[in-house]
Amino acid sequence: MTGEWYPPAKLAAIDAAQHVYLSAVDRDALASLPFWATAWPAAVDPDHWQETVKDRHMVPYDPDATLWYREWTVDARRYVVAFDAQRYHLEDTLQAKAVQDIETWMATKNTELAAAKRSRQRETLERTVQDLLRHKHITDIVQYHLMSLSIPRGRTTVQSWQIAWSLDSAALRLFGVTCFQTNAPTDSLATSDIIAWYRRKNRVEEAFHEIQSPLALRPLFVTRAQRIRAHVMACVLAYDLYNTMEVRLRQHKHTESPSTVLKALASSQINRLRVKSTDQTRLTITEPTPSQRAYVSALQCDAVLEDRPMQSVVTAMKSWL
Repeated sequence: MTGEWYPPAKLAAIDAAQHVYLSAVDRDALASLPFWATAWPAAVDPDHWQETVKDRHMVPYDPDATLWYREWTVDARRYVVAFDAQRYHLEDTLQAKAVQDIETWMATKNTELAAAKRSRQRETLERTVQDLLRHKHITDIVQYHLMSLSIPRGRTTVQSWQIAWSLDSAALRLFGVTCFQTNAPTDSLATSDIIAWYRRKNRVEEAFHEIQSPLALRPLFVTRAQRIRAHVMACVLAYDLYNTMEVRLRQHKHTESPSTVLKALASSQINRLRVKSTDQTRLTITEPTPSQRAYVSALQCDAVLEDRPMQSVVTAMKSWL
């Protein structure tokens, strides 16, 4: 059986039943593993991550050497610590942008609180901060506390607050890291197979995530079963096209995501020009840039840039207008 994370009591019950399991260790539980201080003593330097994983005796999983791993054994239970360089850089980049936004917001909010003319409620402020951290997806790396601030206002005193915050270095050092655990013997399940199993599972979860977010499966604004099925079918077909785009882009050495490519192509539009003196209008199509043409070629859609298809689009637009 596979799962995201099983607590120790459940793992003991699975062992007692002689079932084989494979699960990921929750990030919050990594520090409690007896070997963790040795396996991952500090965060990875973005510019020297390869030297770091080699120093920690990890080996590459794939030919591109972007995923590294090392196995540990504790009481007949196998642990595989994996480091995904691509995921690390993504988490590090997203965290840096989110922290920059938080830093600006905190400074502005503290200035506002220091100039308060009426007392502020602690509960309201704390809820606002928590909502912001959740929205930025950094609740696990930002620590904060509220400090009381008394502001004299004539004969009265205004009760306000200041927000002190910092980054949790222990959470930051886990970027790009995943730890798997299993009780399967090595002769029945190789270390590399453990990662392969979980990669297949993650691919399914990523597909569902992509259908929900970039392809807008939710929210649903329809209630009839037939319309819901039609909406979901359209999203699944869109996901199929999304994956096809990704495959073709990679075949032509483009590293951009389909979403990035679609955004770049969106700037090529039909323009409606009107001459004020004659009040006449004319439709034109933005000339594609070299990078846009390269994307279209990689997607094997060169025909859409030929004169005849483009003119048919302009003709259709004229009838709509």
